[in-house]
Amino acid sequence: MPPRPGAPRCERSPSSLSTFPTSCRPDERKQPMNPKKRALLKQLAEKKAAVDAIIAKGETATDEEYAQAQTLATECKGIQSQIQGIDTMDAALKDVGDFLTAPANGIQQPVVKRTRTGVQAGEDIVEIMLNGARRTVDHTNLGITEKAWDRMREDDYGTAFRMYLRKGDNLGRTHRDVLEEVKAYSEGIDEDGGYFVPPTMLNEIVKRDARTPSLLNDVRTVPTNSDSLKMPKIVYGANDGDVYSNPMRKKRTGETDPPAGENQAKLGTITIPVFEGTVEVPITRTLLEDSGFDIQNWVEEMFRESFALDTENELLFGDGITQPRGMLMDTGTANGIPEFNLGNPVTADNLIKFNYSLPVQYRGGAKFYCEDQSVFATWATIKDGSGAYIFGVQSTTDGGLARPRGETFLGKPIGFSPFMPQSGGGNKVALYGDLRRAYYYALRLGITMRMQDLPRDPFVYSVFRYRDGGQLVMPRAARVGVQS
Repeated sequence: MPPRPGAPRCERSPSSLSTFPTSCRPDERKQPMNPKKRALLKQLAEKKAAVDAIIAKGETATDEEYAQAQTLATECKGIQSQIQGIDTMDAALKDVGDFLTAPANGIQQPVVKRTRTGVQAGEDIVEIMLNGARRTVDHTNLGITEKAWDRMREDDYGTAFRMYLRKGDNLGRTHRDVLEEVKAYSEGIDEDGGYFVPPTMLNEIVKRDARTPSLLNDVRTVPTNSDSLKMPKIVYGANDGDVYSNPMRKKRTGETDPPAGENQAKLGTITIPVFEGTVEVPITRTLLEDSGFDIQNWVEEMFRESFALDTENELLFGDGITQPRGMLMDTGTANGIPEFNLGNPVTADNLIKFNYSLPVQYRGGAKFYCEDQSVFATWATIKDGSGAYIFGVQSTTDGGLARPRGETFLGKPIGFSPFMPQSGGGNKVALYGDLRRAYYYALRLGITMRMQDLPRDPFVYSVFRYRDGGQLVMPRAARVGVQS
């Protein structure tokens, strides 16, 4: 039914509610249904039936009924988000924590892997899988108590949080009591530190867009609830060459031990400090007063974009004092990523050599990063001796610019970062390697938010507080290309 003149517009038309998320289809469930999800599905079905009944009236529906249908449609969207949040929360967190245990003392336990061959030696993180088992991230890795976590998953906490977004310090007593209850269950939140964002909102904030290559997608993200993340590392002697990354070796029966000091690993630790930061999302008072505007989704999107971009910049150039230590800060040193001279201008021969400068055990999972408008736009025009472009030609047939051109580097995907240096003499114009093995990014997922309303300020601010840190842990798993 077309919208009536003067009626508020709905973000999603009521008729679109007939398409349910796959996770909501009963015939596809193989595990016992979560009781909360069952209740939400019942609510969703009832509200959708009410919307369908109004739509079926066609032009005979009154303005009041149409407005009711729009309200129900908005409520259905919120219920769908809660259902999807229940289904996807564990999956979203599993990728960043499936190799961790949940220690009681707040220091991450070492992880044990099988002996591997064909990998490189030197100082490195030893990943040990405890008893061969893996555990997903739970409330302890979020810095949230179990009691608080269970309470946050209830509907009234999400409702109270949404009301806090709109009303701030003017929040009613009932809703404030719900938020304060969870805050009382938790530790480490200052009086003015705000409230934990609910699980559904947290899921939206920390999720990554797989379609967009970025450094934050490819480094190893490790959840933490402490002020620093301590991991074991191995320091080798000089005779291990460029092969092994851990101390485990095969030993045959009857073999004698090597001489003292030869090929013997010494156990040490590497510490990744975790720092506190904030992101302020300005909101106009008009938006807060517009009950038809989905303020929570808008704030989620604004925070996620700002957080991801600033973090990517820090992963490259962070000072390591108040933020993660950037991968390009110590290149060419004993503790940094090795450098490779690409020449000036950059040549196809040097790019090929650049690829093979990375040890073979890291090339399988490697990606190539550079800036696009200055660096890759120039490299994409490099031609071989026959006049053919060396980058991205998908076909040898005619077609010119009508032919698709893939952005790959010797078969490896290319990620463009606006924070990578532009083309120029002495600039570090390319980063290439397996960043999941090279760099660890520690993030406390227990993110809090408080509303800040200052006198005579046209904006109200959602102030998010988070803790994160990062450090290079396996420098030789990557290479940096320098334009000489």
